[in-house]
Amino acid sequence: MIPEIYAHIAPGGSRVLEVRISKGSFKPYKVKNTNRFYVRIGSVSIEPSTQELVRILQSGGVYHFEVTSLPGTTLADIDLLRFRTYCEQYRKVEFDDAVVDTLLSNWQLTDSQGHSSITGALFFGKNINRFLPQAGIQLFCFEGSDRTGTILDQRELSEPIPDSIDAAVKFVQTHSAVKSFFPVDSLRRVDVPDYELFAVRELIVNAFCHRDWSVAGQKIRLSLFDDRLEIFSPGALPNTLSVANALSGVSYYRNPNIAQLCKDYELAEKAGRGLQKIFKKYRESNLPAPEVVNDPGFFQVVLKKNKA
Repeated sequence: MIPEIYAHIAPGGSRVLEVRISKGSFKPYKVKNTNRFYVRIGSVSIEPSTQELVRILQSGGVYHFEVTSLPGTTLADIDLLRFRTYCEQYRKVEFDDAVVDTLLSNWQLTDSQGHSSITGALFFGKNINRFLPQAGIQLFCFEGSDRTGTILDQRELSEPIPDSIDAAVKFVQTHSAVKSFFPVDSLRRVDVPDYELFAVRELIVNAFCHRDWSVAGQKIRLSLFDDRLEIFSPGALPNTLSVANALSGVSYYRNPNIAQLCKDYELAEKAGRGLQKIFKKYRESNLPAPEVVNDPGFFQVVLKKNKA
């Protein structure tokens, strides 16, 4: 590590030294003589909890929580019919009972002992919430413009990711409208939806691909209000990714296996262009740009309802 040191003269003539240390590319780092990791809390350094260390390792790209094994699971907890459909229809691989264990292990859907991984449970698990309570998505439709309004519809889904995505998109379709009008200079009708469904689907897929699955107490949440739609995903963007470079097309997958399976299911293209495409579409349609919130504990995107 080679710091940059600069000298400044402050008002009053005092000399101030400025030390700049670039952010590392291979985080996290541990103290050599103790072989331990530390995090800064206020004015002291303490060892992180297990959950904090997992998140630090994830943010540095050292560990992907999605491949963590779920103790107590066995092959009986995998929906083999669903897995067979995936193999034959989406991966174009011949399904053979004799090699099921090998396929599951090779694709990191189970470990060497036959325990399901988080990815395996999210796509092919039976009774997913029994082992993974944070799986699925919560859907809300509120009356008014905040959460104090009457809940007009509420659903909590714990289905495999492809089914959860489809159900969430249908929920938005059910509770939003399509306005039609005839432009003065055209004889053809123009249909204007409250929300661009391609954008809704893209944001829901992104939420599943990028959420922090080590956060056990929260699900992905989609909320509809009179004036907007919000999609909330537990966990901030990884440290290597910012909102600015995400919008410029830079991609980093916290959960590369989940992203790959979403691509296999033709739900995502895994090209890092999702937010770019959404912002471009809204800009070209003269619609309010989506609002992005990257909080230390969550990532949220807000789509304003089209008032045309």
